[in-house]
Amino acid sequence: MEESVLEKLVDELEAPKVTTHVAFLLDESGSMASILDDTLGGFNTYIDTLLEVKDATIKFTLVKFDTNKTEKMCVGVLLSDVPRLTRSNYVPGAGTPLRDAMCEIMQMVETTAGPNDRVVVVVQTDGHENSSRKITKEVLFNIIKEKTEKGWQFVYLGANIDTFDAEEMGVAVGTRMAYIPGMSKSVYTAAASNIASYAQSGSPEALNFTSEQRKEAGEDEVLKVVTTTNVDPNVTTK
Repeated sequence: MEESVLEKLVDELEAPKVTTHVAFLLDESGSMASILDDTLGGFNTYIDTLLEVKDATIKFTLVKFDTNKTEKMCVGVLLSDVPRLTRSNYVPGAGTPLRDAMCEIMQMVETTAGPNDRVVVVVQTDGHENSSRKITKEVLFNIIKEKTEKGWQFVYLGANIDTFDAEEMGVAVGTRMAYIPGMSKSVYTAAASNIASYAQSGSPEALNFTSEQRKEAGEDEVLKVVTTTNVDPNVTTK
């Protein structure tokens, strides 16, 4: 016998709500100073976009990093409690220990996300790995592989650089994107819109950047430049 409309509504109301936990790792190394205001506006727009999401529960972790520190801005909070970035609380300096910071933010999520939560780790950087001391690329690759198999999703935003580091980490090609300076608001809005769709649908494909989003971000322009110039000499390959 088919379920009545009333029975279906009761089932939906009684079904447990799935929370999407977004963990945002933000580069605060010295080179980010050149796109400081662009990054502030982009990130704040990102949160504003997520706040518009209906029919989905999103919790948020924000971590900044450079060589001197990995700083928790908030861990597992509601979007309304996420601090906005300003020139006072976001001050770029030092190097880019990307691998170490990636592992730290994943450890934070492990202790705060529920067993049934969907997890999306978002990484934003404008430079290649150059100063991690604890985690090798092989170790990070294996950790991300393990988390991906458990259903975690990873998104990588590269400001004016290629996404080679993301490729080495094992981040899927559809969810990594390079963008030109000055396009942060557009890129952050696109990334937030994709996460909103994922939070509502649960479909990992919703996180993939579209060709239109990549065009607006200027990805082709970035990749043309980086293939004709030298890569950062401080990049480590261990």
